Amino acid sequence: RREAGAAVSGPGHLVSGADVELGHRLRDQVDALVAGEQDRLGQALTAARTRAAMAADVVIIGTLLIGLIGLVVVILTIRLIARQIGGEPTDIAAITQQVANGRLEIEALQDRENLTGILEGVARMVDSLRSQAIENDQQNWLKTELNRILRSMQKIRDLPELCQHVVSELAPLVGAGHAAIFLTRDDEAGRHLVLFGSYGFTERRSVSRRYEIGQGLVGQCAFERRPILLTRVPDNYIHISSGLGESLPLNILTLPCMLESEVLGVMEFASFQSFSEIQTELLNQVAANLGVLTTNIESARRTEELLEESRRLSEQSRKQAEALQVANT
Repeated sequence: RREAGAAVSGPGHLVSGADVELGHRLRDQVDALVAGEQDRLGQALTAARTRAAMAADVVIIGTLLIGLIGLVVVILTIRLIARQIGGEPTDIAAITQQVANGRLEIEALQDRENLTGILEGVARMVDSLRSQAIENDQQNWLKTELNRILRSMQKIRDLPELCQHVVSELAPLVGAGHAAIFLTRDDEAGRHLVLFGSYGFTERRSVSRRYEIGQGLVGQCAFERRPILLTRVPDNYIHISSGLGESLPLNILTLPCMLESEVLGVMEFASFQSFSEIQTELLNQVAANLGVLTTNIESARRTEELLEESRRLSEQSRKQAEALQVANT
């Protein structure tokens, strides 16, 4: 039996069949354990690779998100800065260059509600420059026209001619359709105002060539010694006439011509439009100079009359002396 139920396991050893079978089972179990461990190790490696890939994806996505957020922050910062300064720096530079070149009508500054920052300040600066330019133009116009009119006035030595010249010059400059100059005169009835020059004058029953002090708008201006502006013209007052018809003016302005505290005359202007400040200033200055010039012309006239009277008396005395001399001989 020993020969039939045993196997040689090595030199000097015999292994039974049960031992062989047990060895096979142990080997199978070991192989199974190794295979299981290999499977678990493979799964662990796969999971590790998956986590590593996910981590890499997270890092990439996070980097992209951080870059995107940084880009958004930069864009918002640029826009915020642009809003604070009022626009793009290149646009602001172009606008300031236009202002420096004297251009004050800039289309980019028209939408004032959306202007902010530096651009809003530039817009205010342009407004100030525009107002200053308009004022300078008006003052230049005033000086130019006043000097021109005064030079021409100083060449005239006749009162009716002077008054007619003044209204003919002033009426178109201030947009008046009617103008008149009344000078003060004294007679037995007292002091009154007489028409000496007119522009667009139309004879009407209610429009007189002579006013007493305090009578009508002209006489009231002389009485109060100050300008009077009438904006509601009565129907029976001055009408502005043309070849197409006649109509009431919108405004009538009367100005006293004075020398110190004495009223020497009144200027009257009627227009379909309002008189601007610069136009009123021109009329005031001409009225003041007209008072001086009328006084000078009147003084020169009286001086000439006295000289003429003196020459007449001298001639009369000479003739009387000659007659006496002839009579004595």
